[in-house]
Amino acid sequence: QVVVEGSIFSGETARASRQSLLAQSRAERRERELQRHREKAAITVTNVLKSFSTRRRLQRTWRHDFDQILASHPKPSPADFLALFRRFLRFYSPPQDTQRLTQLIRLILASLKAPTTHEH
Repeated sequence: QVVVEGSIFSGETARASRQSLLAQSRAERRERELQRHREKAAITVTNVLKSFSTRRRLQRTWRHDFDQILASHPKPSPADFLALFRRFLRFYSPPQDTQRLTQLIRLILASLKAPTTHEH
């Protein structure tokens, strides 16, 4: 009868098996780390898209509100210009809001040209 366990080859097999297990463990750990990285990247992309969508929705609302204010107050008082201008700066985007900026500047210029009444 031949005893395999006591032979010189059994130690090499155990070392090879141990090396194989270590390599497999490293590969699994690397795969888990990559999966965590992918999940974190997916969350980041989702957050960026949600933020973009929210900003766009708010800008549409602010533009609508601004247009409504201008429509309902064709000649705002000088005190209202600061509030209007601040509101305008929330959403201003040159390609999209050039006409609104022109309208706001015309209102400001018209108010400066308007005769002022002095009370004594």
